[in-house]
Amino acid sequence: SMTILLKQWLIENQRVSQMENMRIQSEVEQLKDQVNPSFLFNILNRTGILASKEPEKASQMVMKLSQLLRYQLYESSREKVLLTSEINFLTNYLVLESLYSDKLQYNITAEGDINRVFVPPLLFISFAQYAVDHSFYKEESFAIRFNFDAVDNHLYFYCHCLVAEDVDFSRITQRLHLLYGNGYKLSIIKGEKNRESIIKLELNL
Repeated sequence: SMTILLKQWLIENQRVSQMENMRIQSEVEQLKDQVNPSFLFNILNRTGILASKEPEKASQMVMKLSQLLRYQLYESSREKVLLTSEINFLTNYLVLESLYSDKLQYNITAEGDINRVFVPPLLFISFAQYAVDHSFYKEESFAIRFNFDAVDNHLYFYCHCLVAEDVDFSRITQRLHLLYGNGYKLSIIKGEKNRESIIKLELNL
């Protein structure tokens, strides 16, 4: 009878674990959807305006947008992607934003052996969106900087940008917690008033 009870317990425990994994995966997918770029209609509208005045620029915007959408459609279904693919996706997004607004300047640097690092897809785009959206109201040109540093079994991501006092990264941290548990650390190094701050994300790989 003990053998039967143990077998039933193992079966039930496996079923609960499968259900929990399915729930977590579902939540991750929902959060992933929420961090997708939300500027599609603005870009299409801007492209339509430029089509007659600056057709070459409009063509560049369409090409970059197609690359973004292709990545989202095919790569976002994967559990992990190469960090270099994420950086390329981030670069395409920033190129597109800079074509949309001449005020934007950006810089992306990477250090360490990033060619062997795998991360969940669409992990950094929400930080880029925040950096662009929060700085967009400025009348003068603005610059944002991103740095990736792979050291041993850790990945450090830095986003240099303006950060509001009431910044809310709860959805981002929710996804990070589902993906990494306690294996991540998100912090903000505040700069002086109206000066850039640093959003720092550390991941245990």
